Amino acid sequence: MLRVGCFSLLVLLLSCSFALGNGKLINLKKVSNPPRLDSVFDEECWKEVEWIGGFVQSEPIRKAPPSE
Repeated sequence: MLRVGCFSLLVLLLSCSFALGNGKLINLKKVSNPPRLDSVFDEECWKEVEWIGGFVQSEPIRKAPPSE
């Protein structure tokens, strides 16, 4: 149940990001083994995905580089 909730939240966040018109395209990929959500990217599945960057913040300064 927790995985479904996390996946739903991810889809919602990605949808909102796209709806705000940032023009970025994110390619999602189904991985062979799901990651453990522990902020450590040491599972094999992280080697199967394309990393993205170039994020900007919307608050407190719109389109500034992320502060965190």
